[in-house]
Amino acid sequence: MSAPRYIAEKLVRRWVRLYTVGLEADDRHNRSAEIDSDLWEHRTDALNEGDSPASTSLSILGRWIAGLPADLSWRASQVRRNGQTTKERMMTNSLGKYWWQALAVLTAGATVYAGIRQFFTDEVSVGASP
Repeated sequence: MSAPRYIAEKLVRRWVRLYTVGLEADDRHNRSAEIDSDLWEHRTDALNEGDSPASTSLSILGRWIAGLPADLSWRASQVRRNGQTTKERMMTNSLGKYWWQALAVLTAGATVYAGIRQFFTDEVSVGASP
């Protein structure tokens, strides 16, 4: 496995560990397995298409950034489904109350930055001057 793709996949897996902290072990394991399967499919498709490792890693990072809101939504649905005990544990301190808002702001900023960067990269790559 190439270094850029390894780093991208490791980042995604660490993110999964972070946003599943405090959930039931089965929920954490199932979500991790789901993401591992998705990464395997993405990697296999990229290899079959002949994509470069750098292109594959950028694609993985782009999907990760775009999927952050969905991950947070999934997390919230798991907390609601598991009842009061998990929710009460999350709400016992300020960090537990507001971590998702800070993460949403970071996600929005990263998404805007990535979109602007992609726009200008596409402009330059087709020969148009900015």
